[in-house]
Amino acid sequence: MAAEKDRRKVIALLLAAKANVNAKRNDGMTALLLAAQEGHQQTIQVLVKANAEVNYQLENGATALMLAVQHGHLGAVHSLIAANANLNVKASNGVTPLMLAERYRYRELIELLKKSGAK
Repeated sequence: MAAEKDRRKVIALLLAAKANVNAKRNDGMTALLLAAQEGHQQTIQVLVKANAEVNYQLENGATALMLAVQHGHLGAVHSLIAANANLNVKASNGVTPLMLAERYRYRELIELLKKSGAK
């Protein structure tokens, strides 16, 4: 997908051609989830502006915010918080974005999530 490779021009063309911003691959991944996982902050902003589902959950309950946190992408987390991502969402195993930040010892992410209201 273009979002995985941070191809904003391709994404803009696809969206202009009325592509479904929330289209899913066979594994359930959406463009927003891929952009979050890879830390492509500007791509996240483009997708959110095009009404990407910020709080969409994979079968295991993971969200774009969780993937960005898990991979330590501070800028992506900022963008998702600005887009009203659910800070206290739980994956199917009960893990929250804050728990992930704590597990991987991402101090800046822990502070940002707490400051933004994560519990």
